[in-house]
Amino acid sequence: MIRLSKYDKSVLNGEHGPGAKIAMKIITRMAEVYGVDRLMDIDAAHIDSSLYMGDATLEFAEHLASQGARVVVPSTLNVSGVDEHGWQAWSVPPDWADNARR
Repeated sequence: MIRLSKYDKSVLNGEHGPGAKIAMKIITRMAEVYGVDRLMDIDAAHIDSSLYMGDATLEFAEHLASQGARVVVPSTLNVSGVDEHGWQAWSVPPDWADNARR
């Protein structure tokens, strides 16, 4: 069973908003899957798999944002999977390019 700090428990209980609660539920579930017994504090993060890969990925990110989820440490993302300025040269459909920019 995973041991949570007071802060982690408060996030999981929704005291920092529904978006943070959703994120903490995912983190704690993954910790359980991997047999982790506690979480560690961080001072920076990289958000992987943030590329547009279809509507589900965009809808999930927008849902978290609409629920007030925000990063609380300095964070980086992957580069875009679409050329921001020359996407037309690669035969990328306009709606795909628009969604990738969101």
